Amino acid sequence: MNRDTSRLVIVSALVAASIAAPLLSAHHAQVRLRQENDSLRQQAAQSAELLAESERLSNQLARAQSPQTLTDPQLRELLRLRNEVTQLRQAVQDFQRSGQANQNQTAR
Repeated sequence: MNRDTSRLVIVSALVAASIAAPLLSAHHAQVRLRQENDSLRQQAAQSAELLAESERLSNQLARAQSPQTLTDPQLRELLRLRNEVTQLRQAVQDFQRSGQANQNQTAR
């Protein structure tokens, strides 16, 4: 019986090992997959944040590069001021010419 008991113990150990080995392997694979899943979730969250930031910056750049449109009153005021500047420049040139003409007459 001692021999039968030894065989029974050996066979039982082999059966237990053959059951435990795949379970242990599956457990390690499951742990590895959980870690990988967590890592991928973090990467997805970072990608979403980066995409949102990229879109925000792209919109900001587009606004900075596009010409700003003026309202009708603003456009009229701008044109009025440009016309006024042109008239003032002309007046300055006329004044300078008349001043030179006066200097030429007094120098004679």
